[in-house]
Amino acid sequence: MTDHDKTNDGPKKDQHKPRDKPSGMVARLRQLYEERPAVFAVLLMGFSALVFLLGVVLSDGVA
Repeated sequence: MTDHDKTNDGPKKDQHKPRDKPSGMVARLRQLYEERPAVFAVLLMGFSALVFLLGVVLSDGVA
């Protein structure tokens, strides 16, 4: 006979074990900052320029 009350979920994973690769956007940016600081700086300047241009376009449309 089989015991239907117990389920076999397979091997249990350690819930407190840290991940090998961080999955969040902030973690990816931090990893990029640590591994390739020049690329991170160029991307940051490009993003800042886009935000500045967006602000110029929006403020020109409002005024």
